Amino acid sequence: MMRHFQQWPYQRAEQKPLINGMRKARMRLRLAISPAAAIQAVTEIQALLGIYQSQSAVARIRHDQKTDDPFYTAEQAYYDQTDARVAQETQAFYTAMLGSRHRMELENHYGSLIFRKAENLREIVQDKIVEDLAEENRLASDYLQLMSAAAIPLDGKVYTLAQLEPLLQSPDRQVRQAVHRAEADWLASRAASLDALFDQLVSVRNRISSRLGLASFIEVGYKRMERFDYQRSQIEALRQAVVRYIVPLTGEIRRLQRRRLNLDALNYYDLPCLFPAGNPQLQIPLASLPDQTSRLLASLTGQDPSFLRRLSDSGCLDLEARPNKAPGGYCETIVNAGMPFILMNASGTAQDVTTLLHESGHAYASLCSLPDLTLLEYRQPTLETCEIHSTALEFLSYPLMEPFFGSEAENYTLMHMTETLLFIPYACMVDEFQHVIYEQPGLTPEQRHQVWQNLECRYQPDLNYGDDSFYNKGGAWQKKQHIFVSPFYYIDYLLADLVALDLWHTSRKDPAKAWKQYDRLCRLGGRDTFLKLLEQAGLASPFDIGTIKKVAYAACDFLRL
Repeated sequence: MMRHFQQWPYQRAEQKPLINGMRKARMRLRLAISPAAAIQAVTEIQALLGIYQSQSAVARIRHDQKTDDPFYTAEQAYYDQTDARVAQETQAFYTAMLGSRHRMELENHYGSLIFRKAENLREIVQDKIVEDLAEENRLASDYLQLMSAAAIPLDGKVYTLAQLEPLLQSPDRQVRQAVHRAEADWLASRAASLDALFDQLVSVRNRISSRLGLASFIEVGYKRMERFDYQRSQIEALRQAVVRYIVPLTGEIRRLQRRRLNLDALNYYDLPCLFPAGNPQLQIPLASLPDQTSRLLASLTGQDPSFLRRLSDSGCLDLEARPNKAPGGYCETIVNAGMPFILMNASGTAQDVTTLLHESGHAYASLCSLPDLTLLEYRQPTLETCEIHSTALEFLSYPLMEPFFGSEAENYTLMHMTETLLFIPYACMVDEFQHVIYEQPGLTPEQRHQVWQNLECRYQPDLNYGDDSFYNKGGAWQKKQHIFVSPFYYIDYLLADLVALDLWHTSRKDPAKAWKQYDRLCRLGGRDTFLKLLEQAGLASPFDIGTIKKVAYAACDFLRL
């Protein structure tokens, strides 16, 4: 039986021996007299990177579990600095591989994708920006630290942002109005700090693009995301299609919601409450959620006990929200242990089921690809494909919701589909906001807020903030972690949603075929580019206008719009 995560030994991956080892591996690659010797050099650097990635993952997870722990806070700061140096040495090694006399044999052995990745890495990681990369990491960590420390007073109690979630969707309008106001007041009290922090992030990212000789940080962002087989113009066309085909549906959803809630007008604090008696409630104790989800996954995968049971038993699942825990949720694979770790902030809402299934999709894909791992770079695909792994599992689980929600199982699926359609324009808004910001890095904080307000009018035309000054001034974007921490990631959720919806549409007629396609995509790992992976799994491209039309029609039919 695997040792519990909290008992796993941790030792800092010290920079000096690591860098020396990476340089020795690079020298062996350059001096290799045979293809076998060159492959051995690649194996050596892979082993070093495996140790580094595994130890840094353990440190970061433990930091996120308790962000006020001084030891792991210091370790987080160490890796924020060291990541940039490791990226620099990794780039140097792969640049040497590009020029190796044994390149043909290496390409035959590892495939051509690693060379494409190497060329891309050479463009975006250079000696002259190492300090800037470290600064960018530090500022991103500062944002997470600030948000995780949120302590919001309400009715004599103190809440984190995650702990407010059940109250934000209360069926009692006065309660949810008060809770939204408390959240907005806390954000308003931090708005100047968040503006200053984002100013610094935009500045350092703009400096990175300038030093790399690129027109803007947008180019850096696309290269970081390894978007090898689609362009910015395709993203822009997709956003336009969302305005044409999805935004009108969200207007109808809000109109019907207003009627269900018997309100003259929907205010922003009404939006999370979709049903007059409240959103579907989890019918099992939160502590039972992992076991019930494990049974669901065993049914879908045919593996009993499920992989989630192994994660839970080994302490690789941290479920509930608590003070000083990093916000959000994620799945991080600890490569050398061969185990994913799921961290989330469950608060007793239906969203907890969605989040656990979402992160379980990441974990399943990770476990599928690990046994056939030839290179760490092939462990997972680019992030839009990763988000299909996670999002599609949410949809494929629709027929198995009764144990979680009882008689409200159908309402849960209706709510989930509704929230997916409402999310799609929001994802476009976050993406377009970042394009504007990094195309015009000199914008003032006030101008950035105005950009956000303009985008709200385009993508969320039914939004009504009433007399809330924070949101009326365009402050809502400051809540979105990805804008600070993961630039240009957010549109990947939209791409994944469209593919996942198409897979769900298939599952309504042929569940076995849909699962086979999903499983195939997971097992392909990261051995090809986004659109080629979709093709190999028999899945439609989200850039095909027919895809968005088809899923919009199917969702309308499901929701009876």
